[in-house]
Amino acid sequence: MIKYEVQGNKIVVLLGCDDTETELGLPDTIENLPVSKIAPDAFAEKKNLTAVEIPGSCKVIGPYAFASCPNLTQVILDEGVETIEDWAFINCNIKEIKLPSTIKSIGSNAFIGNKCKHDVDEYLEKINSIKKPKNHTNNKCCILPLSLQENLRKITDTYIQLESKKIDKQFDERLMGNLTNSQLDIPFVFDGDQFLLCVFNRKAFENELTLELSSETKTKMGLYSVDDPDFLNVRVRVMSKEEEVSEFVFKSPYFENCTFDIVSKQKLEHDGMTYYFLVVKANMECYGTGNYDRQFALNMFDDLLGKFETQHAMGLVDNEQITYIRDTINNRIYVTMDGFLSQVDGAYIMTYVYNIIRAYLNDDNTDHTQLDQFLTDKLFEFYDKMSDFNSFKEICFDAQNDVMIGVEQATGKTLDELANQYQIDVVDLLGNAMSEDDIKKAQEDFIKNQNNYTLHADFLNYVYQEMKSLNQEFSEFKYNNTKKK
Repeated sequence: MIKYEVQGNKIVVLLGCDDTETELGLPDTIENLPVSKIAPDAFAEKKNLTAVEIPGSCKVIGPYAFASCPNLTQVILDEGVETIEDWAFINCNIKEIKLPSTIKSIGSNAFIGNKCKHDVDEYLEKINSIKKPKNHTNNKCCILPLSLQENLRKITDTYIQLESKKIDKQFDERLMGNLTNSQLDIPFVFDGDQFLLCVFNRKAFENELTLELSSETKTKMGLYSVDDPDFLNVRVRVMSKEEEVSEFVFKSPYFENCTFDIVSKQKLEHDGMTYYFLVVKANMECYGTGNYDRQFALNMFDDLLGKFETQHAMGLVDNEQITYIRDTINNRIYVTMDGFLSQVDGAYIMTYVYNIIRAYLNDDNTDHTQLDQFLTDKLFEFYDKMSDFNSFKEICFDAQNDVMIGVEQATGKTLDELANQYQIDVVDLLGNAMSEDDIKKAQEDFIKNQNNYTLHADFLNYVYQEMKSLNQEFSEFKYNNTKKK
């Protein structure tokens, strides 16, 4: 029996099978949706598995997907399979394998411990001899803030190449393990975002410039990475008819599809170069709601902060600016978590405690310095914990005793005394008083409450918009500093 999950109501990800399975012909569709990915470790250590056929609809075979299947001797990869990730078939017993022409990448040690590794090495050697080494951006274009439209003639090919090389260097550092995805200093682009793209060349292009997603990005659309649960590094090809003239990279929320509108364009010639300045709008079909395991991944502000921490380390933003950035982002985290938890349905004790906290904080006759600090610390603690539905449930129920104790210590009063003082009861959504049995049943129903599964989607959109405005504001620092120099 095959185990699977549906992601974003668009694709199916295979999660594994029963230990008794011997020969697997994996389906290309389930519930009328394409089987697009095999999850990490999905079929690992299946001792009885001897043969498997993977359909072409399955674009990605995740890391360790078939690791340590000692009796797996036959693997058939249909045309359409594109990516085999690190260690995918380590320590099986595959004697030979035919790789389809659609394979784009094979991760490190994907077939180590198998006799067929020779076939794989031959394939990689052949592919690498055909491919020319290529930078991540090829140094002929970059994304700039829209505000720089006022100073187009000050933008030079040297400046663009330096920006591109910085991005190339960061990706190399990431491959070496010296930089995380969250620390990459590359532009953020959100749904409906407009940005200024600058492309230069010695000669004018004969054809109009257009933009299209790279094949690498297309294979990742709608798929979620454990290492980077909230954002996708998007590669975009700049095309002149059928010829690629450059490529650039940005970071965006995961999407199923993305197209680009060129809102305006301007061509300038100076210093023997032709410059094209395109105002581009990104049209993303985002369903950033994700799957069960990443429903409440709200730690996206960390990615935004990581970008500017990298700029600070590179001397592109000064100490005063990075302090402002940290303080501003921390404030948004506080506001976001407070607003998020205030809209939860079914966690009535938590709501009761928060109502008491707010009443106390709004009381002009109290000194709420200590409670302010406690609430701030607790919301940041919750923010760090929030990653999936189970952690969300834990915050709403298991953590409530700690919150109650903290409130009593910060105010010097028991919770009952505070509830009587501010006339606050445990009530349901209609304002009716709840018994202990009502509260217990509500806790049991909490996980079934569809509102709690969809609440995060609204907040993801809210966070995206907050990040969008902050990113634009903070990005000005780097370019203003550059102009001063």
